[in-house]
Amino acid sequence: MPKINVTHTNADLDDDLQDTIHRKLSFALDCFDENIRDVNVIVSDVNGPRGGIDKKISIRVRLMPRGNIVLTDQTSNIYEGISHLAHAVKENIGQRLRKSRDRIRKTELRNARALDA
Repeated sequence: MPKINVTHTNADLDDDLQDTIHRKLSFALDCFDENIRDVNVIVSDVNGPRGGIDKKISIRVRLMPRGNIVLTDQTSNIYEGISHLAHAVKENIGQRLRKSRDRIRKTELRNARALDA
């Protein structure tokens, strides 16, 4: 399971919300465990006590051996925002790994053809 760090600025994160963040991200990213160095989540209240769509959630996933994926959402409901971003991060990592594997396969195929020639 990747290390998930949660920090907040001007936003109250109770234990239930922190547990939800850890659970949703752990579930979404579990299949990519060997490809993830760590995950950083920052939750901030942009407008303070005025209300509205003012919760900003940023998730940064550091990949191994290199690379980052950073996604941000602004919402009035942190639970919905985390669910949305957890799904989006999972899709992004899957897409990036598929592209990387395809590049490796193409290179291997090109090298094999060069050896046969």
